[in-house]
Amino acid sequence: MIQIKQAVNQEDRNKCYALRLAVFVEEQGVPLDMELDEHDETDAVHIMGCDEGEVVATARMVKQDGVGKIGRVAVAQSARGKGYGKQVIEALMNLARDTGTVSSFALDAQIQATGLYEKLGFEKIGDVFDDAGIDHIKMVRGL
Repeated sequence: MIQIKQAVNQEDRNKCYALRLAVFVEEQGVPLDMELDEHDETDAVHIMGCDEGEVVATARMVKQDGVGKIGRVAVAQSARGKGYGKQVIEALMNLARDTGTVSSFALDAQIQATGLYEKLGFEKIGDVFDDAGIDHIKMVRGL
């Protein structure tokens, strides 16, 4: 069981970034300048899942035109297969519902992760596209 909380200060956000860099930059080869962006320190809401004080899962959401755009979902290699990705995504959606600031959710899913998002009620729309050398597809769901 992990403790899920919002990353509310720089120290928390830095822990989320470290996990994202390990997963996306080191494991998947995403260029560093594509992984961290202008939303991280301005308008993104970050969620972190901690196991004994270590961040093992993270995700963020940026609100755009009433849509909660979920992204940067990362789970530590040692913690995969335990449902932690699902938990941080659900926490983001619950937070958005509680604040009443979005009317739907969207994300750009890596093809290999679409099953997780479908279990959370997301539906694929459009065609597969390349993002940082990895095949993705847009997915959406209502509140």
